[in-house]
Amino acid sequence: MLVLEAKRDYERDTEHRVDISLADSPFPYIHRFARCAALVINTVHENFRELANGIYAIVDIVKDTVKMHEEMSVFRLRDICTELTVYLTDLRVELSSAELHGFQQIQHIVMEKKVFDAIMGFRQRLEGSFLFICLRPDSYHPGVSTLYR
Repeated sequence: MLVLEAKRDYERDTEHRVDISLADSPFPYIHRFARCAALVINTVHENFRELANGIYAIVDIVKDTVKMHEEMSVFRLRDICTELTVYLTDLRVELSSAELHGFQQIQHIVMEKKVFDAIMGFRQRLEGSFLFICLRPDSYHPGVSTLYR
């Protein structure tokens, strides 16, 4: 009798690794299937985890920038945050409607639209804005040139 067991190993809060093992299986092709299935599942989890981590990083950059530079950062980040809000809202609507069609549709949307690349692009723009704000001489840094005012 074949028994298929799926085990999740929670290494961290957001990290899920799937181990699929077959007990009492005399057939090597079933072992290969189990390894392949685990690899695919782990790859999918990895892709979505990377996407979530990218979004968390963006939130952290915005939060840190606003905390450090308050009103100076608001105007600098307004356009990027507005674009990102529109992008994420559209993505959420698309993913919500795709839920009705199953996981493959969701995965297709995320992979086809190159969502990860888009999120990383927003992150790079925000990091660039953060550096610009940090390096910009202003009245908050006494004794520094006011050339950029």
